[in-house]
Amino acid sequence: MAKASEVAQRIAAALDRIEKGLDALAAEGKAAGKDEKELARLRQLAGLVLEWAKAEEEAELARLRDSLDAEKMANAKLEEQVKALHGQLEEKGGSNEKQREAMTEELKSLRSLRDADRAELDDILGALEPLLREGANA
Repeated sequence: MAKASEVAQRIAAALDRIEKGLDALAAEGKAAGKDEKELARLRQLAGLVLEWAKAEEEAELARLRDSLDAEKMANAKLEEQVKALHGQLEEKGGSNEKQREAMTEELKSLRSLRDADRAELDDILGALEPLLREGANA
C-alpha cells in the first residue's frame, strides 16, 4: 500500500518535471504538437497509476477494517467467557462458603455434645467418688 502511494507520487513528480520542461521548450518555440500529445498520454498514465494506488489503499484499508472487526468480535467473545468463568467461580466460592458454614455449625454442635457428655461424666464421677471413698475406708 505504501509502495503504491510512493510510486504514484514519484510518477506525479516526474510528470510535473516533464511538463515544466515542455513548457520551457514551448516558451522557446521548440515544442511541437507531438510533445503535447506525449504529455497528455503521460498525464493519462499518471492518472491511472494514481487511481490504482488509491484503489490499493482502499482495499488495504478495507482488509484492515475487516481484521479489526474480527478482533473486536473475538475480544467480545473472550470477555463473555471471562464473565462466565467469574460467575462460575463466584457460584463455587459461594457454595464452598455455604459448605464451610455448615461444617462450622456441625463442629459447634459436636463440641456442644462433647461438652454435655463431659458434664454428664463429671456428674457420674462426682456421684461415684463418695462411694469409692467409703469403699476404700471400709
